Amino acid sequence: MRLPEVKRPEAFSPELHSLIERKLQFSSGNQELEDTTLRSAADAAVGVENFSTSQLLHYARQKVVELAALPVGWDGEDAPPSTPAACTRMLRLLRATTSQASVYPTLVTDYEGGISAEWRAGKQKAAIEIDAAGEAYLYVTNQQGDELLADHLPMGQDAYALIRTFRHELSGMSSRVEKVNPAWRSLFE
Repeated sequence: MRLPEVKRPEAFSPELHSLIERKLQFSSGNQELEDTTLRSAADAAVGVENFSTSQLLHYARQKVVELAALPVGWDGEDAPPSTPAACTRMLRLLRATTSQASVYPTLVTDYEGGISAEWRAGKQKAAIEIDAAGEAYLYVTNQQGDELLADHLPMGQDAYALIRTFRHELSGMSSRVEKVNPAWRSLFE
């Protein structure tokens, strides 16, 4: 079975690219509260400056635009593209959980309009899964592959402890990857 060809963002007309960008800026009151709360709490916890223009977030935004632009039936059946709610929440959670030093995740859509980000290094794994409605789930293992976190991520301040754990483990994983393979970024060019 051959999958349909997908246009890359640079091949989009300016009008289509603008439409996709507007779809990704969709937000509701709860998502705005979550964005402010998670970003502020996570940034304050580790003392980082605003990294909204980081290379990781630029990379993630490009991938999310691609996933949102997939045609219905991209899987050869009837799978939808990633929804605006899933895309928006993913970008916000990536901002809350990553830093300039974080390794890049693999970003993929699912068959129901959701989106996932996954990091792997040896036996360690970290993942953010967002369903089509924007509900988030976090998963993290330690270096031995033992589960540390597998939980639904609530909106607002209740998410702080989960975000902090996830961010801490991802930071450690990123440091180990940087030591072993300082040229890892070339894999994402």
